Amino acid sequence: MENASNALKMAFAILVFIVALSILFSLMMTITATSETVLFYSDSTNFYDWEDGTKRTKRIVGEDTVIARILDNSSNVTVMKDGRQIYPNDSQEARSIVKKELSER
Repeated sequence: MENASNALKMAFAILVFIVALSILFSLMMTITATSETVLFYSDSTNFYDWEDGTKRTKRIVGEDTVIARILDNSSNVTVMKDGRQIYPNDSQEARSIVKKELSER
């Protein structure tokens, strides 16, 4: 009889261990899902409306990228839509052109 009661105690201990382990894994999955959701909503780039580039232009960039590219100190020439070439040291002219084009929109 004593062996049977010890066997029942061990079976109950194993059952409690399995239940505790499954609760632990369930809790970890819930924590993972919650952290992924919080991380997704904390990144503002998830709410951008991304546009695909066309074959003609290769990619679409925003005004901030264009302005930064015009005003950087590289030796490359920036070509505007109407064919004008702007050199990096022409920053005053570049700013006036960009302001004019942005105000026309």
